[in-house]
Amino acid sequence: MARAAADDGTICRWVNQTSGATIDIGVSSPGATAFAAARSAARSGTPVGGLGDEAYFTVSGGVGVLQAFAGSIWVTASSEYFAVPQDATTIVAKAVAAGR
Repeated sequence: MARAAADDGTICRWVNQTSGATIDIGVSSPGATAFAAARSAARSGTPVGGLGDEAYFTVSGGVGVLQAFAGSIWVTASSEYFAVPQDATTIVAKAVAAGR
């Protein structure tokens, strides 16, 4: 999310008021070098089809992260609610569509 903020992108956070669990999403258009670096790093995850040009999913420390790359748009969604890619695909697909 820090990269999206640095790129003057859009960042949203939803907080479950009972548990404190969050869903974070960031949408940005970083420069070509940063975009290529982000995409290269994301490729260590599991490929996910149907979201932009490329998308990848990882879980670390109990937090699932889905990153999608569409044209010059980079969308990142993360949450402890995202145990598998399908948990995040709807919100990421909407963000990719809005960003195009």
